Amino acid sequence: MSRRMTSRQTRTDRTQPAEGRSTDPRSEDRRDRGVSLVEILVSITLMSTVIVAVIVAVGATAKVTAYERDHAKAQQWLQAGIGIIEAVDFSSCDPAIINGANVQQDYQAAVDVGQTDTNGDGDVDGDDGAQRPWEYEGQLTVGVPEVWDGAQFVPFDSQSVCYDQSRLRQQRVRLVVDHPSGVVESVEMIKVDR
Repeated sequence: MSRRMTSRQTRTDRTQPAEGRSTDPRSEDRRDRGVSLVEILVSITLMSTVIVAVIVAVGATAKVTAYERDHAKAQQWLQAGIGIIEAVDFSSCDPAIINGANVQQDYQAAVDVGQTDTNGDGDVDGDDGAQRPWEYEGQLTVGVPEVWDGAQFVPFDSQSVCYDQSRLRQQRVRLVVDHPSGVVESVEMIKVDR
């Protein structure tokens, strides 16, 4: 019984060498040597995987944010264009030449900056037209309007007589913003002669 207890006793004092144990530091227990090379490589691999994943997530977030910003600015520009077209005079059909391109050009000139006096100050300059949002590339285009024939909107050039010369005087105008990043936003409005 005493022999059994003796063999189970553990040493906690490391200052004194145990019987048969050398005092040479090179012969320490394996667990006291530190971290192995394999453990270091595994930890470096795990850390680099996490860092790469974070960088990819941040890059994707930046791209999505820029794309959504371009959409918002396109909508802002379209709303400015709608306001300008609502404010300018109704551009009627010419009974001699029924051509929607003339009406389209009138509305396009109104939304383009510096082509038509849209703010009523008597000067045609840079404060007229639908102002482009700050640092925004792209093109605002006014489409050929459609006219109301009493039951539906029809293409402008399909009229045999000018429908907007009568009491109907409504046009559906489509505005489109194209951005070099691929963002395309559009809106349709009804232009009514007031």
